[in-house]
Amino acid sequence: MKELQRYEEAIFSYEKAIELKPDYYVAWVNKGGTLKKLQRYEEAIFSCEKAIELKPDYSRAWYNRACYYALQGNIDLANENLKQAIKLGLGKCRERAKGDSDFDAIREDECFKKIINE
Repeated sequence: MKELQRYEEAIFSYEKAIELKPDYYVAWVNKGGTLKKLQRYEEAIFSCEKAIELKPDYSRAWYNRACYYALQGNIDLANENLKQAIKLGLGKCRERAKGDSDFDAIREDECFKKIINE
């Protein structure tokens, strides 16, 4: 099935949902995912930060923020966020990170290798 790529419309919809329910942390994370597709990583990171403020134990927000930092080449923050995602996500985030192309730019980093192979 072909993706429609109506990202701006999706962002608008997430913003409307957040306007109606400001504590809707899933909308913040989903908005971040859409911003990532547009390579608007700073905004995507901000969306994850808002989700984490609302629900600090939401591993997906930490994981996604790790991805966005990795895509920016910010190894330290990517690793820090990935560690927290793994801690909260009971290992499923570790398995996912092993094959996630978002981490390709930092895959050879020794700290990253240690995190995903613990």
